[in-house]
Amino acid sequence: MKRNLIGLLLMTLASQFLSCSKDPDPINPLLGTWQYSQEIYSDCADPVDNGTYDFTCNDTDCFKVTFQDQGKISYQSLVSGVNNTTSGTYKIENSQVTICTTGCDNPVGFTVTGNTLSFIRQDNAGCTVTTVLIKI
Repeated sequence: MKRNLIGLLLMTLASQFLSCSKDPDPINPLLGTWQYSQEIYSDCADPVDNGTYDFTCNDTDCFKVTFQDQGKISYQSLVSGVNNTTSGTYKIENSQVTICTTGCDNPVGFTVTGNTLSFIRQDNAGCTVTTVLIKI
């Protein structure tokens, strides 16, 4: 009886270790399609460069980006009625994303709050540029 109890205990412990699965991957906050909403230029070396520029989609002009599973990305632009799509890859590390289309961009910080995605970067003129996109 004691032997059966020890055997049962060992089998139970072994099943606990063997049945463990890999931890699930973290949720990717970028997944989905996002529409450009605005760009905000702030803290510019020349204050005249500070400003906010709004983007709206209509029948002739619209910019969207789609983040897909497995690090795939596509940009859809409609400019003066002409469609263009560019595909590439992306990688998230420490609240920064690196996007590669024809080459790889420098990592860019991002935040997601509700249905709003913001990319924050520095431009060549010394401005902090915040690009705001809305999930659609």
